[in-house]
Amino acid sequence: MTTTPTTAVNVTSTGGNVVITTGNNTLAGEIITGNIAGIDARTIGNGTVSVSTIANVTGLASNGIFTSTFDGANSVTVGGNVVAGAGSGIRSIATGNGTVLVTLGNLTTS
Repeated sequence: MTTTPTTAVNVTSTGGNVVITTGNNTLAGEIITGNIAGIDARTIGNGTVSVSTIANVTGLASNGIFTSTFDGANSVTVGGNVVAGAGSGIRSIATGNGTVLVTLGNLTTS
C-alpha cells in the first residue's frame, strides 16, 4: 500500500477524455490511498470521464473518488471498497448537459 501526500490519482483535462482503469481488474486487493482524496478525475471541457476499479480506494481527508464533467458523460464503476475520511465515498457531478452513471459493489463512508 502506498499513501500519497495529497491525492493518489489526480487527472484534469481541459477538453479531452479521461479514463482511469486499475491494472488488476480480475483479483481484488489493490489499495489506493491519498491523504486528501483517493481518485480525482475531471474534465473542464466537453470530454468524458470514466473510472473503473476493483481496488480499495480511500481519501483520508476528502472523497474516496471524485469525478466531474461539464458536457461529457461521467461514469464510475467500483467493485472494491470506497472510504471517505470526510466528504463522500463517491462524488460524481456533471455541471452542464452530461450524464452521470455510478455502478457500485461496496461503499463505506465514515
